[in-house]
Amino acid sequence: EEVKPDYQCDLRHLAFPDEFASFIYSSHVLEHFGRWEVNDVLKEWIRVLKPEGKVELVVPNLLWAVKKIAENGEVPDYDSMNVLYGAQEEHGYDRKFNTHYCGFTPKLLIALVEEYGLEVTSCEDFISNPDLEYNIVLKAVKVKKVEDQIEDKNRYLLEEDVELSESLCLV
Repeated sequence: EEVKPDYQCDLRHLAFPDEFASFIYSSHVLEHFGRWEVNDVLKEWIRVLKPEGKVELVVPNLLWAVKKIAENGEVPDYDSMNVLYGAQEEHGYDRKFNTHYCGFTPKLLIALVEEYGLEVTSCEDFISNPDLEYNIVLKAVKVKKVEDQIEDKNRYLLEEDVELSESLCLV
C-alpha cells in the first residue's frame, strides 16, 4: 500500500516548533540513521514533543538476531540478516534507504530515551511477548520540564492559600 504522508522532511531536522506534537510514532526508522546520528535524531524528535507527550518506537532487536543465529548453528537466516543489515535492495529501494546503520537492544534503547528526558512506560520484545518476534516496542512519556513542575507546584500552593513568602519549592 502506498503511503501518503502529510509532510515529507529530513527526520533529523523537523520543520515543527518546539513542543508541537502530543504523540510521536516511529516504526523501523531509527535504525536507518548512523550510530553517531541517533542521539541527535532522538533529541530532535523529543524537541517537538509536548511535555507529557507520548512516544512509541519500534526497532529491530539485535538480541533476537543473535539468538536466532546461535540457534541455527551460527548460520544467519534471512530474518536475522534483515535485522542486522536491513533488506537493502530487496524491495526495489535504493540500498542507502533500506540499510541498517545502527542496532538496538532493549537496554540500549531505554538508556537512550531516558537520557533525553523520557520516562519509559513499557518496553517489550520477544522475551516478554513472543508475538513481537524481532521487534522492540518501547513506549515512553516526556517528563514535564522542571519549570513547568515548579509552576504547577506554585499554582497548587496559591490555590491552597499557603504563604509563599517563606516557602521554597525544590523539584
